Amino acid sequence: MKKIILILVSVFAFGSIASAKLSIKEKDIQKMAKNEAKRLTKEGWSVVPGALPMEAQLVRRYTKEYDVDEYERNLYYIGRSEPTAQFFDAASLQAATFCKLDIAEQLSGKMKALIEAELANKQLSGAISTDEAVSISQVTAAVSELVQAKLMDIIPLFEVQKKLPNGNVQIMRVMAYPRNAAEISAKKTIADELDKRVMGLSKKLDSLK
Repeated sequence: MKKIILILVSVFAFGSIASAKLSIKEKDIQKMAKNEAKRLTKEGWSVVPGALPMEAQLVRRYTKEYDVDEYERNLYYIGRSEPTAQFFDAASLQAATFCKLDIAEQLSGKMKALIEAELANKQLSGAISTDEAVSISQVTAAVSELVQAKLMDIIPLFEVQKKLPNGNVQIMRVMAYPRNAAEISAKKTIADELDKRVMGLSKKLDSLK
């Protein structure tokens, strides 16, 4: 009976500690968002028509930026951009495109590093022929374009605008893409491209499994 009581006390105590940690994190994010909103407003930034208040957007942004798994790995790829154009619509479109490109570059950089490291080992062991290595290298060089084309439903987190003295509009935009979904999609895209060149080639790379 004493054991059961001790276990229950431990469970409730752990639950309280976990809640405390969560509330502290939320308080930190709220404080960061409030301070950043003040700073950006002073610099002349304002929310775009129909968007959430700046502080609310920043809370959403920081929540995704600092969201990690049990291994402290970020759960999202975050894309950022601050383009300038003559009109709002053009600047906003550029901002979304550049955010997508930023995410694609981060993701493709990781994929390239994995494949290139494995390719070197496979070549040394003779598991991959010279022709196959050439095909893999060609696909690896084009990974960024391949990945970018497959990124869909990117999550908008933050968007504000600033009117510049010359009449142009500057947009600050932040978007996110779930890390697991992005990496699974990237691996499939790369594997499909490799198999177009040499049937079954993707199966020789453990990094794509």
